[in-house]
Amino acid sequence: MHSTFSAKERWWLIAGFALLGFVAYGASLSNIFVVWDDNYTIVFNPIVRSLSPWGIWRAFTSFDPELYVPLTVISYQFNYALAGNYPPAFHLVSLLLHIGNAILVAFLAEKLLERKWIAVICGIVFLIHPLNVEAVAWASARKDVLSTLFFLLSILFYLRSCSNEKLETKNYTQHRALSLGLLFFLLGLLSKAMVLTLPVVLLLIDWVRRRPLNRQLFTEKLPYFALSIVFGIIALFGKQDVTETMTLAQKILMAGKSTVFALEKFFVPAKLSVLYPHPGTIDASPDFLIPMSIVAILLCIAIAHIRQTRWTFFGIAFFLVTIFPTFFNFTKGGEIYVFSDRYAYVPMIGLLLLIGRAAVSVVEFPGRKQTKRAAQQAVFAGAGVLGMFFLFATMTQAKTWKNTESLFLHTLKHYPDAIAANLTVHAIDRPMHQ
Repeated sequence: MHSTFSAKERWWLIAGFALLGFVAYGASLSNIFVVWDDNYTIVFNPIVRSLSPWGIWRAFTSFDPELYVPLTVISYQFNYALAGNYPPAFHLVSLLLHIGNAILVAFLAEKLLERKWIAVICGIVFLIHPLNVEAVAWASARKDVLSTLFFLLSILFYLRSCSNEKLETKNYTQHRALSLGLLFFLLGLLSKAMVLTLPVVLLLIDWVRRRPLNRQLFTEKLPYFALSIVFGIIALFGKQDVTETMTLAQKILMAGKSTVFALEKFFVPAKLSVLYPHPGTIDASPDFLIPMSIVAILLCIAIAHIRQTRWTFFGIAFFLVTIFPTFFNFTKGGEIYVFSDRYAYVPMIGLLLLIGRAAVSVVEFPGRKQTKRAAQQAVFAGAGVLGMFFLFATMTQAKTWKNTESLFLHTLKHYPDAIAANLTVHAIDRPMHQ
């Protein structure tokens, strides 16, 4: 029952996603830079102001400030070379990258779920989900949307390299696709090391697609794992001061709470904020043990359903594997924070694929035509209502990034104990020159 987008359908999808993306985020294009990393990473960063051999060399030989993101810095250099420190130009590039990511999510969903209609819905939800606002509307989050673009391209080219499993050896076209997939993975790592879990994601995709678990399958992943190890070491080197501020037990407890918090914000994207502070201690209290129990239950459910359907395990594992790198970054400026919205940018793809597969099962459940038609109408109606809510919420959340004052006043409204109080006063008393 596999069907692929025709060339005409792809162009309509691209045009439709672009239009919807500008409707959702159009107002954010007039936002200015905020005093929340933008000063350091863009506005007053001498490396950004120099698209030259020296500037490119400095991008590849320095951290920014804890992350190794040379390709992201180079993208800023191109921005500055074309328009200077003009905020709308930076926001426009990030929005275009996000629209491209949503299109690629739709293409990936079509490849894995083999249903065009559900693939479009998955892409639209990713495009307008309020949880993604931070990654799109914050200029300093360019690394998230850029690395995800290469992450998705790498997966799609990998799938193309596996297009004809009947061949005993891969042909030239398949080898080229595999090489391009590896190249895009490298570019993704150079944008942000968050995507280093890609090799495990590829193994999950092989497993859910029932590829034979043979020597070839694991051998073709070795270059991916080699790159992951190298960039993982580089990332840990940059985060050394941060990772040493918490014990292993505290990190495990925080990981459970952060995971459940991310799931909560995905399903109920309310009270979104640039900061989610944890003012108390990290100990074996119900505040941490309950989230850990929920994660354990999810894993048990996933494992229990392996025989019935591989998709439950795949979706949950995709989410957990891709959110894992964020567990090394709970401390910022000496304070502890549970989560950041942009951390869910890649992990939510796994949840969308799982929900998409569940929707396919509901609509195509064996039964009378009238029952199936009613189920399909219910799915489309629910998606429509949810889409309208997400669109409105995204448009509203994007406006909170208008300037530094609006950003942190919004944070204080929902989280009055946030350290943002001091940052807000500082930003208001000493406004940044734009």
